[in-house]
Amino acid sequence: MLAAALLTQGAYWFRDAAGVYPSWLAGGLGVTTGTLLLIGFLTPAAAAGAIGLWLFPGRTSNLFAGGFSAAFALAILLSLIMLGPGAFSIDARLFGRREIIIPRIAPRPECRND
Repeated sequence: MLAAALLTQGAYWFRDAAGVYPSWLAGGLGVTTGTLLLIGFLTPAAAAGAIGLWLFPGRTSNLFAGGFSAAFALAILLSLIMLGPGAFSIDARLFGRREIIIPRIAPRPECRND
């Protein structure tokens, strides 16, 4: 849902740019990152680029203008950077699935309840 929101916001900025360089750049970044996140390609880089949208000040019409929605979006983007795209993505198909293995630690002898 965040990818669709980024794609929509980027398309709105891109359409509203009218030759203004920062708006055109922010719109292109929003469309690109939204599309990449939606299809699951280069997910950590796309999420980092989406965080870069907060570096463009002065945008009056922004889906993430409210503090609460911006905090949710930032939390989702940071988790995508840390965890990656998931099993059903182009990244998983191209680079393979990552498996996180948590080793079992045997209990210490002094902690046994016999």
